[in-house]
Order: sequence, then structure tokens, then C-alpha cells
Amino acid sequence: MRYVAIILFAAGLLSALAILVLLLYFFIVKQKKRTAIERSLGMSKNQCRVSLVSGVVVLSAVAVILGTGASTVLFDKVQTLDLTGQNEHTFSTEYSLWARDENAVETEDAENTGVLKVVIPAAMTVLTAGLSVILVNRNLKQEPIELLSARVE
Repeated sequence: MRYVAIILFAAGLLSALAILVLLLYFFIVKQKKRTAIERSLGMSKNQCRVSLVSGVVVLSAVAVILGTGASTVLFDKVQTLDLTGQNEHTFSTEYSLWARDENAVETEDAENTGVLKVVIPAAMTVLTAGLSVILVNRNLKQEPIELLSARVE
């Protein structure tokens, strides 16, 4: 089960990163013309930067909060499930060396999930903000008149 959990975690993390890249593509990279219009109307580079990055960061923060809340609720529900009557084959772990200290393992896992509930969402939000700033700075390097004069493709 631990390997399945690791595989599911990795798949979830990769899908979150793919969604993040797609979100940044549509909200920042495809907004070159908007940036050019804002700049030509008198907005400074900093104002354009704040305009684009704030929307993406707010959207990702809301997604992170909702995802963390939903995963916490689902994790708590899975922990309280009673699966003892569901198995056809049961065996005793009374004399097994690996199953002597089951409570210590459960406590350790429960403590780690508490840290992960804070660290991973914070890391995703910081990653989103960092990538957003990098992409916006790349957009702002081009002059507005060049972007507005180019034909739409």
C-alpha cells in the first residue's frame, strides 16, 4: 500500500504541475497583447506585473485551500473506515517482528501528514508566484508598440 500511495502522490503532484503550467500559459503567456495595451495606456511595468501575477496567485491560493481542505476531509474519512470484515483471508500478526509496534508507525505517519498539509500547499503557491513573475518579466521585455503592430496569428 505504501508503494501505491507513493505512486498516487507522484501522479497527483505531476498533474498539479501540468495544470499549473497550463494555467500560467493561458493567464500570462497568452496575455501579451493585454500587457501591451495596458502599457500603452500608461500603466508602469510594476503595475502590469501586479495586475497579471495577483490574479494567478489568488486563483492558485483558492485552489490550494480547497484542495487541501478536500484532501483533509477524505483522508480523515479513510482513516476511520473499518475494513476488518471486508477481507476473506485474515492472518495474525501477533508473532511477526515487523508488526510489533504498529501504534508508533501510525503516530509517525499522522505527524508527517500534518506537516505535509502545510508545506506542499505553501510550496505550490510560492512556485506559482515565482513562475508567474518570471513569465511576466519575459512578457514585459517586448515593447508595446511592437506587440500591437504585429498581425494576429
